[in-house]
Amino acid sequence: MQIACPNCNARYLVPDAKIGQDGRRVRCARCETTWKTEGIPPAPAPAPDVNDAPDESVAAEAASEAPTP
Repeated sequence: MQIACPNCNARYLVPDAKIGQDGRRVRCARCETTWKTEGIPPAPAPAPDVNDAPDESVAAEAASEAPTP
C-alpha cells in the first residue's frame, strides 16, 4: 500500500499486512507528522463459478411440474 504524508506529501510504500483492516497510526520520517492511515478493505468473496451446471434432478423436477399446454 502506498501512503502519503498529509503535511509534506512524502510517499511511502508499506506492506498491507503492516496497515491491516483497521488502519494504523504512522509518523512521517521527513516532517514527523503523525496521522492514521485507512485500513485495507477485506477481499471480496469469490464469485460463483459460471461453469457450474445446474443440478439435473432439480431441472427434471421443474420440468415434470410444469403445466402441459
